Amino acid sequence: MNDVTPARCVMVVEDEMFVAMLVEDILSNAGYRVIKAARVDKALEMAAGDAPIDAALLDINLNGVEVFPVALKLREMGVPFVFASGYGREGLPADFSDAPVLQKPYLPDALKAAVAALLA
Repeated sequence: MNDVTPARCVMVVEDEMFVAMLVEDILSNAGYRVIKAARVDKALEMAAGDAPIDAALLDINLNGVEVFPVALKLREMGVPFVFASGYGREGLPADFSDAPVLQKPYLPDALKAAVAALLA
């Protein structure tokens, strides 16, 4: 019998490759499985896929395209998420006023704490 618990999966939606790699390293080292998307369409495709997503980190602005369609899809699926923004809550639509926001630039401990809180 296999007693190994599969790693919780965190979807990271981030258009800046360096930032996405940094987040992946931090979360992977904390024991999470990370899947990444740099565009809204790819993130929606991943959310609709077969792989279970346990939580998500969503950069609000992806090369000028807002990530809110992905947040809506995740909300429908019951997947908790945190928005990432250099502007804090500014710019969040009223529909997401209750959503957590992680301030950019990320501090590794704040990132890990935000994901842990989503999964608690």
